Amino acid sequence: MPFTRSIIVYDPNRKGERTLAVKLMKDAIHRGKRPVMIITRPVKSSFSSIFDEQAKIGEKNIYLLSAALAKRMQITHTVSQVEAKGEHFIVKEYATGN
Repeated sequence: MPFTRSIIVYDPNRKGERTLAVKLMKDAIHRGKRPVMIITRPVKSSFSSIFDEQAKIGEKNIYLLSAALAKRMQITHTVSQVEAKGEHFIVKEYATGN
């Protein structure tokens, strides 16, 4: 079965990363991919916009990035987006200018 999700990894405590994560999430949905949101560390502030945006599309789960997953997906920077192309994972890293 093909991998049809879009994994979006970001730091929820950085406003620029939250904003970009919302944009990537909406873009993934528009392209027919269901996003998987993964944060790099717990949220320090109150409820952020990303949680509101996710609730609107019915995606309520947000996961915390583990060292094992970061290593497996070769995630070294955030914001990162991981999608499959054929039998390979493609990792895209985005600059946010926080």
